[in-house]
Amino acid sequence: MTVRAGLLAVALFACATSARASEGPFVWRTVSLLGGNEREHMYVVSKHGDTAGYLADSVFVYERSNSDPRWTQRTLIRATIRHAPSDTTRDTEAFVAAFDLPAFLTDHDCHPPFFVEWPESVAVDTKGMYCHERGARSYFMTRDELLGWLDYDVANLDSKGADLRVVDLCRTTASEEEGALTDFLIVRAGGASAAGKYEAIVPVADTQLQAASQDVRQKLAARKKTTAKKR
Repeated sequence: MTVRAGLLAVALFACATSARASEGPFVWRTVSLLGGNEREHMYVVSKHGDTAGYLADSVFVYERSNSDPRWTQRTLIRATIRHAPSDTTRDTEAFVAAFDLPAFLTDHDCHPPFFVEWPESVAVDTKGMYCHERGARSYFMTRDELLGWLDYDVANLDSKGADLRVVDLCRTTASEEEGALTDFLIVRAGGASAAGKYEAIVPVADTQLQAASQDVRQKLAARKKTTAKKR
């Protein structure tokens, strides 16, 4: 099986297993980080849903800046649209692009990703993203900055993204300058039922995460000193 065929097979399996029978707008959007370099990252988006009165499945490859969410390019790999004019008929339109994934990754100097263990938990609330441990927390990204990395699909969830959470932390093998290391946080909303699921990738400068982590440790240390003095 070629890399492209394997990519499509995984994406189509994810779409096929996430459909729901209920009516109304919904979306299942999953992401897979392909890798990146010092300036940008590449990832696959597989989407299945009904947001305009018809079912659609699509697979895109994205190229996006590590620091500016407004800079992004995408390439459509596959799309299937299913219309249902009546209860007994269904029309299907399909498109499959000729896309050479290995050549794309080579041309863009894309270094492979790997998972990273993060000592402090990373979470999301109405204020933004933060590191936390034993009740102490430190924010490293505002809510508005976070939303800049998401797209309109999150609004099609029943939760509207209120349950957004961090599920993975990745880096790439790209050799970056000192202080320019980028961490890629995989965030997810929904997924607990057939109401839909949304995933996205949020790049964060490693210096921001390290500073937030250090701030958490300092708050815990200060709390410990205060407790010791009271004794």
